[in-house]
Amino acid sequence: MGGDLTDQLVQSNAVERWNAWACFHTPMFAIEVSGHPCCIVPRAIGGSFAVLVAEQLLASGAEVIIGLTSAGRVRQ
Repeated sequence: MGGDLTDQLVQSNAVERWNAWACFHTPMFAIEVSGHPCCIVPRAIGGSFAVLVAEQLLASGAEVIIGLTSAGRVRQ
C-alpha cells in the first residue's frame, strides 16, 4: 500500500502499529475492515522487495495477500 495513504491512516488513528511483525525492513499496521483483521505493510517498493514482504507475510500466517501498487507517469 502506498506510503501517503498509510501516513493518513496513522495520523487519523485508524490503524495501530503491529509491533509483533518480524520483518525489520518495514513497519506493519493493523486495521479492522468489516469485522476482519487486516494488516498494511507500506512502501514495499520494487518487485524483489514486494516478494520478500510476501514471503514474510506467508511465514507469519497470512491467508490472503493483496498488493496495491502505483506508478509514476513516464511520458505525457
